Order: sequence, then C-alpha cells, then structure tokens
Amino acid sequence: MRGIRSSFIRVLRKRWFLGLIFLFSLFYFLDRTLNQIPQDLTYQISDTVLIEPTRAGLEIRVETHNRNVTTCRNSGQGRSLIVDEKGYVCQWQDMMPSGCCDPTAVKTRHYTCRGCSNNHCCAVYEHCVSCCLHPERYGSVKVSSLVLMQRILFKKSHPGKNLGTKTKLPND
Repeated sequence: MRGIRSSFIRVLRKRWFLGLIFLFSLFYFLDRTLNQIPQDLTYQISDTVLIEPTRAGLEIRVETHNRNVTTCRNSGQGRSLIVDEKGYVCQWQDMMPSGCCDPTAVKTRHYTCRGCSNNHCCAVYEHCVSCCLHPERYGSVKVSSLVLMQRILFKKSHPGKNLGTKTKLPND
C-alpha cells in the first residue's frame, strides 16, 4: 500500500503531469468564461401588456409606442434565445450592442410562430412574443394557459421578482 501511495505522489510531482493539469484547468476556465450566457441583464419594457380573461383563457394585447426604433428592448429572459421589440428572435451572441437582434445572422428569425399551435399557444416564450408582434396577428392573441401569464410576470429562476413590465389588468 505504501509503495502505491509513494509512486502516486511521485507522478503528481512530475512537471509534465502538473503542466497537464494546468492546461486542462486553463481550457476549462476559458470554455466556461467565453461561452457564458448573460444571466443578469436587465431590460426595460415600456410597452403595456394587457391581460384580459376570456372564455378560452387569457387575451394578451401588447401596445408598442414606438415602432421605428434604433435601439431595441428585448426579452432578456431566455437562456439561449431573446426576442426584440421588432419581432426578431435570435441567440444571445447574435444580439447587437443596440439590443436588437442581428437580422443578417443565420439563426435569426422574424415573426416566427415556430412551435405555436393554431390556438396561439407556443412552446417557446420568445416565439410567442415574436408571433404576437406580426402585424397580422398584432393586437389579440388567445392564450389557453395561466402558465404563460406566470412566465410573463415572473422569472422562473427568481420567483416573485418583477420583470419590469407594466401590467394593466381589466378594470384598473
């Protein structure tokens, strides 16, 4: 037992082994640091989100005050996707300094309803917002689940924390 322990300690003291551990640690650190997705970006939404109960569930109406913008407000909510106020859905790395999605990026989609059913329920929040911003659909979208309301009002990672949206409920 003592011989195994001493030979193991000798291997640990060799420079090539220490260099190998250092290089592995350096690559691991760089990979985690450079591929990190921003988690605490705050975003400001000055649009009004109206949530009205209907027979089918909820009706959400988004009123955008300024359609011709040079800087964009974006969802800042997803781990890999964001949606800007122009209806573009893109990955975090495709977001321009203005906060807008880069429309020339390969994976950027405009007014995408991918994953949305005929009754306007979407599997991905960012796709739901993008689909709702399409001029033909803009104004009324029926949502059949209260889960979407919770996702709009609260971050899952920080329950109870307000996202900064102005929310008007009926009769307010």
